[in-house]
Parts: sequence; C-alpha cells; structure tokens
Amino acid sequence: MVLTSRGKGAPAGLLSVERIAVSSEGNCHTGRTVLLLQGAGPGPRQTQVLKDLDAPFRVVPSEGLHGTSMDVTGENPGREASWKKMSKEELEIQYSPSGWVVRRGAEETLRTYSQIGDEATKRAQATRGSLLHVPYGDRERERLDIYFPEDESEALPFFVFFHGGYWQSGSKDSSAFMVSPLTAQGVAVVVVSYDIAPKGTLDQMVDQVTQSIAFVQKRYPCNEGIYLCGHSAGAHLAAMMLLANWTKHGATPNLKGFFLVSGIYDLEPIMHIPENEALLMTLEDAQRNSPQRCLEVALTQPVDAACPVLVIVGQHDSPEYHRQSREFYQALRRGGWKASFEELDDVDHFEIIWNLTQKDYVLTQMILKTIFQES
Repeated sequence: MVLTSRGKGAPAGLLSVERIAVSSEGNCHTGRTVLLLQGAGPGPRQTQVLKDLDAPFRVVPSEGLHGTSMDVTGENPGREASWKKMSKEELEIQYSPSGWVVRRGAEETLRTYSQIGDEATKRAQATRGSLLHVPYGDRERERLDIYFPEDESEALPFFVFFHGGYWQSGSKDSSAFMVSPLTAQGVAVVVVSYDIAPKGTLDQMVDQVTQSIAFVQKRYPCNEGIYLCGHSAGAHLAAMMLLANWTKHGATPNLKGFFLVSGIYDLEPIMHIPENEALLMTLEDAQRNSPQRCLEVALTQPVDAACPVLVIVGQHDSPEYHRQSREFYQALRRGGWKASFEELDDVDHFEIIWNLTQKDYVLTQMILKTIFQES
C-alpha cells in the first residue's frame, strides 16, 4: 500500500516535511516500513526524526518516487517473538503479576489491593457527589459510577477508568482509587464495569467499553475532554479505543488523552497460560483484539495526532510486561501517535494503581498535568 499525508497527518516528528509516502510489505509482523521524504534529503534532521521513531533504519535510493526513501524496521524484524522461546512454566511466571511483588507476598498483596480499592470506593461514595450504577446498556454489568468535583457542571474533564483482573475478575465497586485526588482538582471520574469471563467474551468487553465511552459523550456533550485510563486488562481495553469505530454508537467522543498502565497489548501469549481457560481465546480472537496488531495493520493516521498516549509500567512489573509496554509504545510512535513511555520507580503491578489514592503520587500528578496541559 502507499499512503500520502500532509501536515498533522504525518507521523510524529515529521510535521514540517511536505509530503510522506508510506509503503508496507508483507503482513503486519514483518516490521518493514519505507518512508519517502519528498523535497528533502537524508540530512541530520531527517536522521534524528527516524531515531525518534524508536526503530533502526537505513537510507536506500528511491525507485519510481521522487525523493529519498528510508527503510525503517522494528526491533529484530523477521525474528521469532521472544516469548515463543519460553517454556510453558516460564511464560506462566512472566504473566503472573503477583509473583513479581517485592514488599509483600502474593496473597497479602492481592488482599491489600482489594482492601485499598474497597476503602477508596466507600470513601468516594461518602464524600463526593455521585451517580451510581448508571446503566450504559441493557446487560447486568453494563453499569458505571460517576463522581463529581464540587462544581458539578457538565463542562468538566472526564477521567474514565477501566479496572483490571485478567478480564475475569474485578469490578467498578472496588476500583475508585483515584476519585478523591482527581475530583479535588476539578475532574469528574467515571468508573466502568463490563462483563467478565467466562460470561463475557473479549469481543463483548471491547464493545461494552466502546459503548460506555459513547454514553459519557452523549450524556455530557459539553465535556472538556474525555481521558481514558486502564490498568492491566483494563489498559488493553482502553488501548483498543485508539482505533475504535464509533459509528454504530452514534457519538464520537472528545478523547483528549490515554493512560495505559501495566497493560497487555499482544494477547497471543495469553493463549498459552491458565488464564485462557476462562477466556477460551482462539488465535483469531487474540489477533482481532490485540491493540499491537491493530496498530500495525491500521491504514489510517490518528484522528487527533496531538492526543497524548502515556504507556506506563512499574519498575517491578515482569520483563514481559515491560516488553509489551515498550513495543506498544514503539508501534504508537511509528503510527504517528503522540506517545510517551513511562517507567515508574519502585512500584509493582498493584502499587502502581493503588497509589492513585495519593494526591502527590507521581502518576496522579502526571494525569493532572496532562489534563490541564501543564508543562
């Protein structure tokens, strides 16, 4: 394929280049892309631009096109994915977040996570104006909670959160970690429930998340931006919204930012661990619902190239979670998104989200600075 774009439709870092033709070969896993910079040679500026794309490249003569083409390849193109070389036991360890905690045992960590979530939710319901168990659809778990700052105006930024739990546990009823510090700064917070496995399929979950966001947009059309955040499996669901088709939901949301926390963006490894027993995910399911793959085969540029996407991982997340986050960030950059990669010091997979109860926590401040566009 050949795509031509101008101005803000160009990949990040190439905004001043007059025209860019992008050609891809093979399937989405080849990682081979050619950028043709018309009217510009491969000088220092263009070289730096491609370095910023987080991928190696080489300059080759253009054929049939006027300009200079640069071959941009992803990490280790054509090589087998690293996770495929792992034993079943090693893969299970890599994708067991509680096995990587450093301050508590696995069971104590999970109890603490649930306790902090329950307490934060009860506190939010007791101290903030709220609308609870609001239906965004007809199914039992298609419900969301909305928490308001003191100013209950509709012209507010809305922070929408999707809980984790490997798509088979968790609920909005114990996930209001960030309500107190965000509402104190004038941000409305929406916490969403969705069907979980085995009752819900991945396709249903993605559709429900899409539906919940469209609901918020239609209910609060004067919002000052909708910011999506997900943790773990919830980060996967939020990431699927980057290329969502909003047509059938009757509203295009005013999306202004994404916070993807300790997520999984390539689902194929999950097929080979016990968590898939409830999901019953096939290879086709995994590919269709993998944000990484969706980005790699996308034929379009971001609707809003200025929309920030923060890919966030904890220092004590497993190496596979780090790899998934890093590679997804790189795919975002290659796709023209305004992406950043953040590794938070000295937090594990659970602390990274329960610390959002604290107003001075680095991620809380990162969220507020993004919403209010502070430098």
